[in-house]
Amino acid sequence: MDPPGVRWLMEEDAGMAERSVLTDDLTGAVIAEGRGGTVAFSIDDREYEIDLTAANIGALHLAVAPFVAAARPLSSAAPSRRVVAVEAGAGRKSPEMLSAIRHWARRHGYEVPRSGRIPSDVQAAFDAAHRGGRAGR
Repeated sequence: MDPPGVRWLMEEDAGMAERSVLTDDLTGAVIAEGRGGTVAFSIDDREYEIDLTAANIGALHLAVAPFVAAARPLSSAAPSRRVVAVEAGAGRKSPEMLSAIRHWARRHGYEVPRSGRIPSDVQAAFDAAHRGGRAGR
C-alpha cells in the first residue's frame, strides 16, 4: 500500500506491463517504494508539494526544525488540507526526523540506539541546538 499523498508516475515499456516510478524532485533519483514520498508544506500563503527520498525528507525536516520550534501554531476549526508532513504534531516525530536526530546525536558524541526510543536528554539537546541554544557536546 502506498503512503498517503504519494504520487506515482506511470511508465510504459512498448506494450509491456506498466510500472510506477516516483522520482526525487531535487536530485532526479528514483525513489524506491517505501523510501520516500510527497511532502506538502506552505509558506507565505502558498502551498507546495515536493517528492523526496527519505534522506531528503530528513534533510528538509532538519532544515526547518529551528523555524518550526520558534513558530506559533495556527489553529483552525477544520483544516482544509492534510497535516503538513514537515510538522511532527502532538509530540510525535516522523521517522525522518528521528533519523535526523540520531545522525545529529552521533555527530555530537551522544550514544543512541539504531531503533527504538531516543533518550529524552538527547532529544532536548537536539531541540536546544536547533533553537539556537548550545546543547551539543
